[in-house]
Amino acid sequence: MRRLPALFVSASLLAVAGMAVVFLLGTPAAEATFRLHEALGPPAAGSSEVVGIHGSEPVPGGSRPAPRLAPAPGRQADFTNEECLLCHAEPDVVDMAEIAPREGLVVLEDDLSHSVHADFDCVFCHSEIDDIPHAPELPRADPLACSECHDDVYDQYQRSAHGISLQAGDVHAPACTSCHRTHDIHPVDDPESQVHPLVLPETCGVCHGDEQFALEHAVHVPDAYQTYVSGVHGRGLLRAGLLISASCIDCHGSHYVLSETDPDSPVSPLNVADTCGTCHLGLLAEFNESIHGRLLAEGRTDVPTCSTCHNTHGIAPAGVDTFIAGAVAECGTCHADMLNTYTGTYHGKVTAMGFTGIAACSSCHTAHHILPASDPASSVHSDNLLATCASCHEGATENFTGYIVHADPMDSQEFPLLFAVYFGMLGLLTMTIVGGTVHTFLWYRRLKRERAERGLSYVRPANRNPMGEPEYVRFTVFNRILHALVMSSFLILVATGLPVRFAEAPWARNAARMFGGFRTASLLHKTGAVIIFVYVFMHLGYLLYMKFGKKEKGLIFGMESLLPNYRDWLELKANVKWFFGRGPRPEFGRWTYWEKFDYFADAWGVFVFGSTGLLMWYPVFFTQWLPGWTLNVAVILHGFEALLALSFIFTVHFFSAHLRPGKFPLDPVFLTGRITLEELQEERTREYRDLVERGELEDALVEPSSDLVRHYSRLVGYTATFLGLLFLFVVATTAIWILLT
Repeated sequence: MRRLPALFVSASLLAVAGMAVVFLLGTPAAEATFRLHEALGPPAAGSSEVVGIHGSEPVPGGSRPAPRLAPAPGRQADFTNEECLLCHAEPDVVDMAEIAPREGLVVLEDDLSHSVHADFDCVFCHSEIDDIPHAPELPRADPLACSECHDDVYDQYQRSAHGISLQAGDVHAPACTSCHRTHDIHPVDDPESQVHPLVLPETCGVCHGDEQFALEHAVHVPDAYQTYVSGVHGRGLLRAGLLISASCIDCHGSHYVLSETDPDSPVSPLNVADTCGTCHLGLLAEFNESIHGRLLAEGRTDVPTCSTCHNTHGIAPAGVDTFIAGAVAECGTCHADMLNTYTGTYHGKVTAMGFTGIAACSSCHTAHHILPASDPASSVHSDNLLATCASCHEGATENFTGYIVHADPMDSQEFPLLFAVYFGMLGLLTMTIVGGTVHTFLWYRRLKRERAERGLSYVRPANRNPMGEPEYVRFTVFNRILHALVMSSFLILVATGLPVRFAEAPWARNAARMFGGFRTASLLHKTGAVIIFVYVFMHLGYLLYMKFGKKEKGLIFGMESLLPNYRDWLELKANVKWFFGRGPRPEFGRWTYWEKFDYFADAWGVFVFGSTGLLMWYPVFFTQWLPGWTLNVAVILHGFEALLALSFIFTVHFFSAHLRPGKFPLDPVFLTGRITLEELQEERTREYRDLVERGELEDALVEPSSDLVRHYSRLVGYTATFLGLLFLFVVATTAIWILLT
């Protein structure tokens, strides 16, 4: 009880101080309170309650009754906008109301004056207000209030996906004010409007660009806004300002927005073509005549429509790489067999790497006017096929159309010839690699054991001639130039051909881009082919010169020529016996049986590569005389021969020349052209003995290579070996990846 006076005094002082601060500072809240009471007039006499500023709740202890302005029956309360703005024009109305801030609570007079509703009183829409001050929390603006004027729009909204969600109790479902705002509502053609074409995507994106909102409210496309602005329509509208570009309402409608699964929706499968056709009228006519359009007209919803190929929001220009590659893949969702055979062609492989400028599905079948091949109006009908092919391959003849685009070499019934060629080459590849691998393994095992027994190292010394003794010239300068051309052309062909051969591999596209794209890679590949023809003619010219110019005996049919003979067979048998420890190692002459195999394997490869490569390089020219199916055969032969050559050279040849014990890690003779007398005696005993017996050894000896030549040879040799083993690793791992996937 003693504390009551002190508390009373303290409370009185605080109240007085608070009132003084309010009036001295002249806060907007105090000014608004004063203006409101002044506008309402003096309180009624005898009142015992004071009305709170934000409601009609009585304030105990007051001396004035709460004023009430009751509306006349059948109309809103007779309040003016000026009365409403006494509070709602103040920025701190939230503090005055002591409620959470929300949109529309602060109303700027400038917003109202520029609004399409400038001539309306506040209470025309806020008809639930029958007293001022009104309740702090008013109901959310109901579309029903808008229906007083917009009854037709209201009816559409009520039946829309948005309206149905709102009626189902989703308080976050968009209503009128969600898109048009609350008070500063502008005409649609006003750039300040929230539904102006340049602003509308962002307005819709508030919900349809929020992934969390989409997850919580089951919005079908959570990133519609983001994909739209990156698409051709979004870029045209928002970046270029082209108002003719389609915006959200052009496809979905403005108020009667329905789910794409609703048959009445303009973006449902049955209607989307007509919707797109409002702008793309010519393409709509083509589509309606196509097999897809006809099936759609029959009520089939499982056929492709505009959005199937072009996507819904992130629509890419039809000419970009990603669109064409995506369109081809999209065709394959229905035509899987056709896609599989298409990807086996050069066109398909280049497209699979994501490059354009080469025939895709639409190049032959057209993009929209797609018809069965049996239809006389089809671009791939037999009567029209030549014109279709000639649109790219100028000068094509009827023979050219015999090329089977969708041939399946695995189908022995329909394509027996291609089946035979495919499995014939597969058998050749298998036998060569298996035979070479077995020979290599047996040789490695025996040679390693023998060198270990003799106390010799596996590794070849960097300099096998430290004393600088004369060396034997095994390869002339001309021989080394030819080998350099063979080596460089092969590495170029492998590097540029592998991305095409394994176009479906993840690394293929980046590998092609390293060369500047498929066109540059193709040019480099053809350069490698030209080098092949150069060294072939050089070699043939050399043989003719040696045979008819220098009249060298035994060049072709002699025992030391490169042509296989009976002695090679005997040496092969003897070497196999040596592998198993059942006989001595045979004595070899100038050319061993495995070197002759390498030589004729290269000759075979040159013939296959050259003939099939030329056929694919100039298909129009050669199909003037050859049937079109020869192109199919050429593709199979070329691809298998590439794998055969690559696998053999980078395994069997690399081992015999560089990686076997005593040669590892590199034998530089292919660059220096010289070997020591010790190597000649050990590896080519018969040749050494013949040279001595003929007295020609001394004339064949020269000074050893300089240090600079040896270092250069090692650099080039290691680089080539590394690239070869890298290519072999890529092929092996890619083959495993293909089998597993």
